[in-house]
Amino acid sequence: MQTRSALADKIKALAAGGTTRDALVAFLRAEGCSKADSTAVLREALNVSLQAAHELVHLSTTWRDVRDRDDKMMEMLEDVLREKGYSPTPEKERR
Repeated sequence: MQTRSALADKIKALAAGGTTRDALVAFLRAEGCSKADSTAVLREALNVSLQAAHELVHLSTTWRDVRDRDDKMMEMLEDVLREKGYSPTPEKERR
């Protein structure tokens, strides 16, 4: 896999050429990037927030094959946090 910086440069060039965001995600997965790596590269290359980059990756058709698994894992983690007395959602988002 190329460095994140090199991948970010490639993503910038592809985006400037009109490549769709879903195609950018597909490119990163084909290059061997994990979801976390793809999120980091897109955040840097597209100058978007962490949440926006995460949503681009997580909700993409490219990563659809693992979305259900990841959602279930997050639900399980939130359940454990609640059982331990922690709130998995920041206070400002619960209002």
